[in-house]
Parts: sequence; structure tokens; C-alpha cells
Amino acid sequence: MQLSPTRFMRIEGTEVLVQVNSSEEAKLAMKELAHKKKELAHIKRTLLRQQKSVRRRRERAQHPPSWVWNVFDPKKKLVRAVSAVVGVFVPPKLVREPDDIASELRQIDEIALNIESCRLQIQGKLISLGG
Repeated sequence: MQLSPTRFMRIEGTEVLVQVNSSEEAKLAMKELAHKKKELAHIKRTLLRQQKSVRRRRERAQHPPSWVWNVFDPKKKLVRAVSAVVGVFVPPKLVREPDDIASELRQIDEIALNIESCRLQIQGKLISLGG
């Protein structure tokens, strides 16, 4: 997972670290944290779509083939011909394991929770300092 660079915060594993020296920097850090949270939500939506797609493909592979295909194309020659032609023009997709996707989703959820925790801490400091 590649995230955009930031000035006041860094993410190590699932730990979110913010270092600011003034209230102006804290306000900018708050904006960075909000942006990073939106960025993680975007990545999460993409991963959820991939996970759903992998699950659908596996479910379809378990279903028995339709009798229509057996009647019109018993040896699957048509299907193989079409898939061979399509395979030349479309590069193969990288198939990820659902467990890998699930672990990455858990990691994103934990990072988002830590970002929210940092935002609350910075807001508390700003309120206590009157900034």
C-alpha cells in the first residue's frame, strides 16, 4: 500500500506518529490527518471490490456448467477460441488471495483508528492551549 508523503505525520506499520511545534502546524497536521483518512478509505473501497470479485469468481467456479453450453458447444471449442483471442489483447490480472486482502483491510482499519486517535489528541491540545 503506497500512501502520499506528508509533512507532520508518518505511519510505521499501523502506528501513526505526528510531530508538531506550534498551533499552526497542528492545524495543518489536522488537515493532513483528514486527507490521509480519506486516502485510506479510497484504498479500502478498492480492496473491498477486489475481495468481492475474488469471492464471486470462486463461487462461479464451484457451480456446475450450464446445460446450454453442453448442447451448443460440448467440447468448449468456442469458449477456448474466444478466451484465447481476448487473452492476447488483455493482460492477465494479478489474482490476490482473499486472506491477503482481508489482512490488508484489517491493517487499514487499525491505521484509520489510530489517525482518529491522533486527531482527537491534537484537538485536545489545541483546545487546552486556546489555539
